[in-house]
Order: sequence, then structure tokens, then C-alpha cells
Amino acid sequence: MNRWKWCFLILTLALVDAASATERNDLTCFDHLVLPGWGLYARKGLPGPATVRMKVGADGFAKSVDVESAQLALQVEVKKAMESVRFKPDCAGDTIVLRMSFELEGPPVALPFTRIVFDSPNKFTIVSQPPKGEVFVHMPAPTKKTPTDVSK
Repeated sequence: MNRWKWCFLILTLALVDAASATERNDLTCFDHLVLPGWGLYARKGLPGPATVRMKVGADGFAKSVDVESAQLALQVEVKKAMESVRFKPDCAGDTIVLRMSFELEGPPVALPFTRIVFDSPNKFTIVSQPPKGEVFVHMPAPTKKTPTDVSK
């Protein structure tokens, strides 16, 4: 009979541990949150949604970051931004879910700006203007000056 008590105790502890690791759809676990903008990689792709699932590690950083999006460029932008996210210690073991939507609006411009809109409990809409022309700019390499060039 003693063996059954131990089995019951172990099963109960396992269920309590599994229940404590929850999926959260709010921002209460964040100590520091960096959101992606419409970076150079994302501008080369198409707008669209992205769902982020981050498993919180005991050290307060994301133990794993999974990004679901049809656009590879958005996956890269979002995953890079999530590398610097920090969580509260009491959220260790939980999975945090963020929903993001990347949208383009307005006519193309040479220097696009980005704005971010938050909708409770966990949705961010990142809106940018489309870039006009080539996003990447080639800068010529600086030339080395000689002592005689300095006076000119």
C-alpha cells in the first residue's frame, strides 16, 4: 500500500508541474520587449501575419523562439528581435504567444517610416510605407589620404 501512495504523490507532482507551465497570451511576463520593425529583410518580402511562441528559460531569456509565418523574411526579422527579450523569473517554463501583423500602406517613399500599434492582449501591427527604388544603397569605400592631400 505504501508503494501506491508514492505513485500517487509522484503523479500529482508531475501534473502540478505540467499545469504550472502554461501558455500566456498577455504581456505580464515581459521585463524587456523589443519589437521588430520593417527591416531591410522584411521589406524584400510581402506583408503578412506572424505568430511567435517563446519558451521562457530559468535565466529570464527565451529558451526557444518559434515563428510561424509564410514569409521567410518576416521569420528572420522577428526571430532576431526576440533574441533580446527578457522575462520575469516567475514565468520560467511558460510559453508566451505574440501575434504580429506586418502591413504596408501608402505610396512608395525613399525613406519609409514604421509605426507600431498594440491591441490587447497580445497583438502588434507593424505598419510601414513601401520603399521607393532599391532598399540597399552602395557607398563607395573611403580613399586613403596622403599627407599632401590634407592641405587641399
